[in-house]
Amino acid sequence: MGHEFNKITRFESAVKESKSESELKKLADEMDEDVLWILADNILSKSRLTEEQANELGEELKEKVAKRHGLL
Repeated sequence: MGHEFNKITRFESAVKESKSESELKKLADEMDEDVLWILADNILSKSRLTEEQANELGEELKEKVAKRHGLL
């Protein structure tokens, strides 16, 4: 779990530094699905995103998970 924690820390730092979407996607692709959900909840709970923006991110995350599991 320490390895996943390191990935989460790197991802959170990248978000704070406003890294590019491609950089964030690369980091997200390295993480376990459950970790991504925890991370998304953590980021969104502290976010100034609008509900619409949060919903868009949620839809993107669901799509990635579905693709990863061969559902799309």
